[in-house]
Amino acid sequence: MAGRVRIFGCILAVTALLVVGCNLQAGRAGARCSRVGDFAQDGTYLLKCNARHRWFRGITLAQGEQLIAAIKALQAAATATTAAPPAPTTTAAPVPPLTATSVSVGYYLACASLTNGHVACWGQNDHGALGWAATSSSSSVPVVIDGIDSAVSVSASYSSACALLSDASVTCWGWNTFGQLGDGTTLDTPTPRHVGNLGQVVRLVAAGGAACALELGGTVKCWGLHLLTGTGASSDVLTPTSVGGLGTVTDLSLGANHACAVEIAGTVKCWGTNGHEQLGDNSYTDHPTPSAVTGLTNAVSVAVGGFNSCAVLSTGAVDCWGQNSEGEMGDGTSGGEIGHPVPVTGLTSPSTLSVGMYHACVTTLAGDVKCWGKMYPTSAFWSQLPQAVDGAAPAVMVAAGEWLNCTLTITHSVQCWGANTAGQLGAPNEVASSGPRTVTRF
Repeated sequence: MAGRVRIFGCILAVTALLVVGCNLQAGRAGARCSRVGDFAQDGTYLLKCNARHRWFRGITLAQGEQLIAAIKALQAAATATTAAPPAPTTTAAPVPPLTATSVSVGYYLACASLTNGHVACWGQNDHGALGWAATSSSSSVPVVIDGIDSAVSVSASYSSACALLSDASVTCWGWNTFGQLGDGTTLDTPTPRHVGNLGQVVRLVAAGGAACALELGGTVKCWGLHLLTGTGASSDVLTPTSVGGLGTVTDLSLGANHACAVEIAGTVKCWGTNGHEQLGDNSYTDHPTPSAVTGLTNAVSVAVGGFNSCAVLSTGAVDCWGQNSEGEMGDGTSGGEIGHPVPVTGLTSPSTLSVGMYHACVTTLAGDVKCWGKMYPTSAFWSQLPQAVDGAAPAVMVAAGEWLNCTLTITHSVQCWGANTAGQLGAPNEVASSGPRTVTRF
């Protein structure tokens, strides 16, 4: 305790010196003083009046002067530090937003072609679909694929994707078990590979384990899982191969189980599996080569999904056929299968059409987005008639998948809604979304 008292006294004494300088009254140790707490000096020591009204010695005057000098130096340093201007900071340049020209969805994957010719993908990286060698990873933030700088469109599939380039050639990457990368092998690769044996390609589609290209002049070539190629092959097709039995083709679509093409005459032919009458010939018979859809003579475009198909007609109407368990026909009914085209109620002149696993969507000339059927894995959206999608920005393109939908907006942004099990929604920290969310970085 005595040590603490002495230190306290020293601090008080120094305080006194700082306040009144050296002009302290004279005193003598042990002599009587009038006011407790006063300070004095005897020429050598600082004196303090104690509780008994007696002067007692503290530190020497020399020690006090040393302490005063040290305190003043600290004060000067603190003042200089406070007055010094803040050091300049370097602010990172803002990352410009991505702007898209097309969007496509696969299973747990979505991709967009960009205005600068690049391609960005997000979601699951199984088999290198994001261009990463670490195939167990995923990303909810779009990843720009290395090696592509002239893409005009992109088509995402199950863990793989293909891009149509400005020179009318095709490049693919990712999963390749069935030869769907078209490079003559069955080896996966995160690096885009050129697809040979193609002419000038004007439309490219990929889905399931296959891909198809519409060439300038109206010919079609497909590769990958043999059931989807339309070539009649009994084994998988590792390079692009011509699809026979077609006239001049003007549009083409590929789904998880079948494919369809529009011929210049307005007729539609489909091939693949037919377990839900999705080939539109009023049968359940699979067709390894193109087979005509019953009753269509004025189709201008076609879209296929998991087990159903739809076509836009020259009148602006939309017809659908195949599975109708969730209202996929869009005519107010549900249940069973429909083996021939039936009109969708209340749609006129859609600008784009896309079919998912259990639902279909369109964009209108006014930029509206409408869907019908059921959006899995939740029943947040389920309608037997076309219904506007709440919260969708004006769009020029829609892509429907199994658990995910995405749109290309009029401002070249991308919005998605649905499941987010592997980041395919493009929205970090969200489990799922029943309404459109702008994808990160767009």
